[in-house]
Amino acid sequence: MDTKKLSKTVLVLRVMVLIVVAITVVEPVLAFINDEELFLEINDEIWRKNLSELSDADNLFLIMMILVPSAVWLYGLYQIHRLCGLYGDGEIFSVEAIRRFRTFAIALVIVALIESVSAPVLISYLWSREIIPDLPDISFFDYLTIAEIEALMVAVLFFAIARVMEGGAEMKRDAELTI
Repeated sequence: MDTKKLSKTVLVLRVMVLIVVAITVVEPVLAFINDEELFLEINDEIWRKNLSELSDADNLFLIMMILVPSAVWLYGLYQIHRLCGLYGDGEIFSVEAIRRFRTFAIALVIVALIESVSAPVLISYLWSREIIPDLPDISFFDYLTIAEIEALMVAVLFFAIARVMEGGAEMKRDAELTI
């Protein structure tokens, strides 16, 4: 295997992971600093409210709604970071690399599922606290976005790659036994 090409690829992947981690951490903070606006279509009208207009308890709930999927996503990115370390050490088809691949795929599935239910949970919370006057005009299919479907597809791809890597690890073990 061309270790120079692999090293370059690992470096690019590490840089990408760092960029995504920074965005994942900074983006929600900026939403509160910039006093972003929540908006929904309710009874054919646009309902709007800035984050600063919500109570501390409501903002805490919003923060938790952001932190949970972000924490899972960061854990998934940590798996990719560790995978880069394994690849840098030449452990391409190791049991540990396969485990990291699978764990990343599981994190993707969890993030997609959380993101799929977060809008209905947030809307239910806002409605139960009488922050919004009525439930918004949203169908079930509006909750499941393309982003969640894409994340699920990527997760399935990572599960498939992990399976291929298992086959590679088995072939490597068999080759080592025959020598």
